[in-house]
Amino acid sequence: MNIKKNIIKVIASNLVLVLIGFVINLIIPYKLSIEEYGNWQLFYMFTAYLGFFSFGYLDGINLLYAKKKEEELDSIEFGKLLNFLFIFILIFSVIFIVLSNIIITSIDGKMIFSFIGINILLFNLNGFYIHYYQISLKFNKYSLVNILSKTLFVIIAILVLYVRIPNYYYLMISYTFSNLLVVLINLLISKADIKIISKEKLQTKINHFNIFKSGIVIMLSAIGTIIVYTLPRVLIVSKFGNTEFAYFSFAISLTFLLTQIINGISTVMYPIVRKSSSLNYKDVIETLITILNLIIIVSLFLPIGIEIFIKYFFTKYNESIKYIFWSFLIIVYQAKNSLVMSIFYKSLRLEKKYLLFQIIFLLISFGASYLSTFYFDKPEIIVSIFSIIYSLLYYIYYLIISRYLKFKIKFNHHIDLLFIFLYIVISQVVKNTIYILISYSFISLLLFLLYFPKIKVVFLKISNYKS
Repeated sequence: MNIKKNIIKVIASNLVLVLIGFVINLIIPYKLSIEEYGNWQLFYMFTAYLGFFSFGYLDGINLLYAKKKEEELDSIEFGKLLNFLFIFILIFSVIFIVLSNIIITSIDGKMIFSFIGINILLFNLNGFYIHYYQISLKFNKYSLVNILSKTLFVIIAILVLYVRIPNYYYLMISYTFSNLLVVLINLLISKADIKIISKEKLQTKINHFNIFKSGIVIMLSAIGTIIVYTLPRVLIVSKFGNTEFAYFSFAISLTFLLTQIINGISTVMYPIVRKSSSLNYKDVIETLITILNLIIIVSLFLPIGIEIFIKYFFTKYNESIKYIFWSFLIIVYQAKNSLVMSIFYKSLRLEKKYLLFQIIFLLISFGASYLSTFYFDKPEIIVSIFSIIYSLLYYIYYLIISRYLKFKIKFNHHIDLLFIFLYIVISQVVKNTIYILISYSFISLLLFLLYFPKIKVVFLKISNYKS
């Protein structure tokens, strides 16, 4: 299978998601009050932890089956895996809903966590199908479901917001109903690949414990990553209140769309790297870093554009401007860390080392949280501290991978740092936003022309990759 076509296919679907996401991320804060928007973002922040309740089962399936060829994947076996997952997650969803309603006293809290409980089941069922499409290299189905999941939510949410009184309750209902529809769509389009009802018996018994055991380390690492990246939001809401949290969340939601593109690369490359014995890891990582740097260089126009947009068209969220650039850095390095982990740490089976690094950085992040909240009263300073921590995290991960694969780190691997530094200098020297845009455009064009020969070589390599 042609890797270039798969990358283009998945990134194209993710670009559609970026456009859809941009629209919905403007409509929701426009229709809701700042307080209501803060509650919606609080719910949405907790959805990041939904995958935890598979307890590594989905990651274990990915690790154990990703090396197999498509013809080796048994439809009956995957049906039994799905049936087990459904029963297992259903039990925990019910327990979660009951306990949250007993423990939490506020009505808003009960509502938020009840919907979280329902989505634990729906999210993990959809997650099973996403993992299967990735393992089996069925990127057509992956792209279709990827687009439908966001499109359905947007359509339902817009209808609800414009027909009913704008309230975050209706958004949670829309989110849940769209996830349910996606589960049904997955069942329909994959009924031939995953047989959930079958009287046939497998020749070998599925070792569910081994699947949990294989995936638990990756799951714990992923949870550690989520905690690290949600810490700034938790600090903002706890120290500065729901309104400030809404401003920061608005900035994050607009810049977060960038991760759709980077995640698309990860989705395609991980199973291909995992299955193939012919790909050279050094070539793959150099190719990916070049693509990422190109995306980041171009994306540095995003904070400028968002700032101009808020100033002139979305004045309700003027307070969000102070977070835009730092939010951008957080998202960029969150995506890059995810890419390094998804492809190389899992492919090389270094998940235990990755977990150790996550624990260390989790401790560092908690330390930074305490010190920043103790010494600083400006929320944007706290956010900037975390963006620096995340960038350091990525470069340490990259350094470890480079030593493991025994390749030399070159200047062009980290050219994104040069562009980010130039952006910061220009924004400090030139105060007018339009002039910043013009200055950065001119300098970027010059550097891009110097960097172009390297980009050309890398894209020629992609064209020659086969899986």
